[in-house]
Amino acid sequence: MSIPSIVSQHFEDPYHHGSCDSPSHWGEAECVQSGCRLVIELSIDPATGLCTEAWFDGAGCVVCEGLASILVERLEQGLDLRRLADWGPWAAESEAWDRQLRTNLLETIGVPSYDEVVDAECMELPFRAWLAACLSGDEDSANEDWPHFGGPSLGEEA
Repeated sequence: MSIPSIVSQHFEDPYHHGSCDSPSHWGEAECVQSGCRLVIELSIDPATGLCTEAWFDGAGCVVCEGLASILVERLEQGLDLRRLADWGPWAAESEAWDRQLRTNLLETIGVPSYDEVVDAECMELPFRAWLAACLSGDEDSANEDWPHFGGPSLGEEA
């Protein structure tokens, strides 16, 4: 399997793996075939539209968890959400993502495109969870029933 080293490194030492203290948006995605499941939680500043905090949690393979870690790090570093959102409306409604869309999404977060020897659904999972988070809005921000996997809170991560 030819997975870029940045993906493997983020799997082994993930960025913001756990729960966000006060998310304004959250989304979940699951791959039935592989059993991978991810939750992305975001705090979006309503005044600027910028992501101030991004966390992921879940149980998945090297590819989906590694890419989720890279995605939440890039979101906090100021990744222009509109660059990902350009593909959002189409991607949110599409069952089958094509290779070009996956390549564009990977390049947007700084991961070189590579042979898809892994399940393409695992590559898409972080982006599908992110899209679900973007579509969730503020109405769910007080929901205590959100799925959590027991990771450290922001105050606990060192």
